[in-house]
This record gives sequence, C-alpha cells and structure tokens, in this order.
Amino acid sequence: MKRKHFVAMETIFLAGAFLSLYLLSQPRLVAPSSGLIIDELDFNFEIEYAERIEISLTPSFEEAFSIEKGKEVVLVPGTYYWRAVSLLRKSEVRNFTITARLVLSLSDRGEEYEILNQGNIDAQVVRNKDSVTIPMKSSSRFEKEAGNFEGRQA
Repeated sequence: MKRKHFVAMETIFLAGAFLSLYLLSQPRLVAPSSGLIIDELDFNFEIEYAERIEISLTPSFEEAFSIEKGKEVVLVPGTYYWRAVSLLRKSEVRNFTITARLVLSLSDRGEEYEILNQGNIDAQVVRNKDSVTIPMKSSSRFEKEAGNFEGRQA
C-alpha cells in the first residue's frame, strides 16, 4: 500500500514538474514592442525561451520566414508581424513598422564627389539630366563639373 502511494505521489510530482517547465518555457518577446515605428537600419529583436523568430507581412503568418539566433536580415520599409518560436510553443504576435528614410551625404574626394546613401531605401541621384540609382548603404562617385545634385527615393 505504501509503495502504491509513493508511486502515485511520484507521478503527480513529475507531472507537476513537467507542467511547470512547459508553462515557464513560454517564448517571450522583449523587443521591439508592438506598434513600434522604426526608422533606423540597424535594430535588434530580443526574445527569451525561443530558438527563432518568425516574421510575416500578414498577421496570419502566411508566407512567413524564420530567423535563427545570431542571423541578420534586411527588411524593406513596411509593416511586419513577428513572434518567437520554441520547440513546443509560439509566443503572442506583435507588429512593427519600418519607415522609409533617405539620407545622402556628399564628400569632396579631390577630382570627384562621392555621394553615400546612408538611408534604408534606394536613392535616385540626378545631375544635369543624368540619373544614377544608389542602393542603400552604397556610394557613387561623380566627376566635378557644374550642376546641382538632386536626390530622391528610387
């Protein structure tokens, strides 16, 4: 009788321990917070108790893609939905919006000008009816000559 009682107590204890681990291992989203507007190129996802992040353009996660810990991805401006995923569970869903940001800088390089696109969208630079597209985080060089530069979203 004592043996059966001990086995029953041990089973209840183990079931409680597994249930506690399951409940405590809920993937948790730390950052970015829901509704956040982001205009920087570099930002980080922060999660707890999860192996990867799923990102989608829809809240139903149709055509979602995954990012493993330590990996990087470039996201174009738009609204995204994200959640953390562990072996057994998924977190709640949050959203964030990346806004378009055009930042151009002009440097004098002696015989040339260099235009650096530091924004998070491609830039179109026009001078004297000539047009060049400069991808984000890239630069282009131009010969020094008379004329004005005009930059806008490509």
